[in-house]
Amino acid sequence: MYKKLWYLVLAVGLSMVALYFAPLTGLSATGQRMLAVLTFIVVVWATEAVSYPVSALMLLILMMWAEATGKTSMNTGLKYAVSGFASATPLAVVAATAFAIVVQKTGLSERVVYKVLQMVSGGKMVKAKRLLAALFCIEVPLSFMVPSSTGRTAIYLSIAEGLEKPFKFSPVDENGNHTGGNPMQRAIYVIAGVMPAIMGAAFLTGSEATMLAGRLISEGTNQPQYWGLTVQYLLLPALILMAAFYFISCAVFPSSVDNMSLSFIHDRLEALGPIKRSEKYVIGVFVCAILLWITDSINHIPTEAVLFLMAIALFLPVIGPGNWKKDSKSIAWGSFIVIAVSLSFTTALSKHGVMKLIAVWLSGLGLTSMLGLLIVLTSVLVILRIAISSHTGATVLFVPLAIELGKLAGLDTAHVVALAWVTYVFCRAAYLLPQQSSQVILVYDYGFFTRKDMFKLGLPLTLAAMVIYIAWGSFVLPFLVH
Repeated sequence: MYKKLWYLVLAVGLSMVALYFAPLTGLSATGQRMLAVLTFIVVVWATEAVSYPVSALMLLILMMWAEATGKTSMNTGLKYAVSGFASATPLAVVAATAFAIVVQKTGLSERVVYKVLQMVSGGKMVKAKRLLAALFCIEVPLSFMVPSSTGRTAIYLSIAEGLEKPFKFSPVDENGNHTGGNPMQRAIYVIAGVMPAIMGAAFLTGSEATMLAGRLISEGTNQPQYWGLTVQYLLLPALILMAAFYFISCAVFPSSVDNMSLSFIHDRLEALGPIKRSEKYVIGVFVCAILLWITDSINHIPTEAVLFLMAIALFLPVIGPGNWKKDSKSIAWGSFIVIAVSLSFTTALSKHGVMKLIAVWLSGLGLTSMLGLLIVLTSVLVILRIAISSHTGATVLFVPLAIELGKLAGLDTAHVVALAWVTYVFCRAAYLLPQQSSQVILVYDYGFFTRKDMFKLGLPLTLAAMVIYIAWGSFVLPFLVH
């Protein structure tokens, strides 16, 4: 408790130092205050002095203060501070998490998981590597159906619990003898936290933060980021990285139990029974949404609007399977606040020249090529993501910065968009240590792997990600952007 209080004191102290020296930057009075606010919020996010929704409310008040300079009243400052709530993106996050809740409530996500496990495992007995491959296969359809990284991690944890007995995950046997456990359990629990981070950046609705990134890139480049286009931009490298992750997991933590009965899969499917009307309804709504998303560059219906339509369809009285009174309690309202305020903040930082100032400082390194910018940005983000545990926080800070750097380097719009998207991918690259994301913290708390275990998997995965995305961003992605 006191430790977090000291972190807040540190944040205030450093922001005051930034405010004192801010006149040297040549920024306007409002820009100087925004620089101090940026310093404060970076320290708060890095230390997690308060929860992210509370930090968003702090940020809102500070922006109101920063905007209220000279003849500008506090009321006007408040208007600018809450401008992000007028964006469609925060509401789209609410609609997306509502859809995820209903998918899980109807049992459809569980049915998909166990059906895929059954198909890939190939019968009642299964090889360890084949089971691991099934988990990776599950993430692909589930990332489309459950647009929440935390929601997907929770599903994988329920699967992992079912595997504990047949694969002898416990380090103690039935007689209380220490066996050391099965190394494969370490891989499975790390995978449960990391896979959603990889596929969350595979298309626009893969995660809440991805929709935020799409909005920031659209506004920063005047290049609309349609759902169908982001699939072209991001899906293939994500699948390649997933494949690399699978082989790394098999090599680093091979299973000590190679062939086991998975009768619990059959038992779970039996318990679910025949597919219900509510599940068929959700599938119908989902198929309609996919069709609208794939053709959005033709029909020009925004991704957010399709999510709104999905939510309406799911919560229609009598027809829809959702119950707003009950289900709304599980919606990610905290993410709604964080993303809304984050949009206001990024707009303010750009409007008052703070992002351009930081980009000018960094451009002093003399980087003008796409390849050089990607190498530097991804390397810096791999290090900084150890401190900033929020995908959203990292997105707010670094995606607009990447856009400014691309513009200062003289890159064309296609290359700037490519640079921004690859930067966002590494805003999600929480592969090295547990504290890097809430999803990995969640699985780490189960105690089945150590920091050292995660680092052994995460280091080669991080290197693979850098090779894949730097090559993709430099030589392929700019030519797909149009």
